[in-house]
Amino acid sequence: MLLPPTFLFDFEFPVQPLDRLPTVKQSSKIQDSQPKKSTPIWTEAHRLPALSQLSQEEPFCHVDIGWHAAGIGLRFEVERLAVQPHPKNQGQPNQPYDIIRLWFDTRNTRNVHRASRFCQAFELKIYFDEPAKTPQLEHVAIDRAREPSFAGLPTPIPVAFNQTATSYTVELAIPATRLQGFDPDQSQRLSFFYSAESWFPGGEELLRRQTLTVGAEFPFASDPSLWQTLVLNL
Repeated sequence: MLLPPTFLFDFEFPVQPLDRLPTVKQSSKIQDSQPKKSTPIWTEAHRLPALSQLSQEEPFCHVDIGWHAAGIGLRFEVERLAVQPHPKNQGQPNQPYDIIRLWFDTRNTRNVHRASRFCQAFELKIYFDEPAKTPQLEHVAIDRAREPSFAGLPTPIPVAFNQTATSYTVELAIPATRLQGFDPDQSQRLSFFYSAESWFPGGEELLRRQTLTVGAEFPFASDPSLWQTLVLNL
């Protein structure tokens, strides 16, 4: 197997503070343009680099991240995938759905291969052809974890979702109470990974995936040593 360039390095990303966490306002209707924001909280300094370009792959998703004493804020700008025929049902158009997956380790223990109680995983599913399904961030279990992060799965976290005919944005705020061990006063380093994906209905055919670094040839969903380091700037 030819190793991807991103596997050869350990990355550290500076994370700038936010004046406040994102405010949740949802709109499932398609807009002619992106809605106006009353008080922008994001700057160019919050944007994560698109490391997929190291592998000559054009990014379809741009990610902003910031921190606040109350938690972590994220913003995703994603190009929508056009409706296209399903490979197993030729001639029948299908609207792909998207999944955004997130992983955190508030102890930044980069030398372990199984998740501890300080590791958290979240999942956001977006169904474009089912506007009644409002996107929400779900807390999910991590395979092969040494310790459970929570007793049972907490309630979903609401997100701000807006879309146009060609793209969409998701803003979300993960409360500090949902990130066990999150304490910027004591530790400014935590591990992080994301995967943005598009699937055909039924979850049988993956159409595209963009991750922070390595791809599905590595077990990033369960191995914290593959996650990268965020450094919270005070």
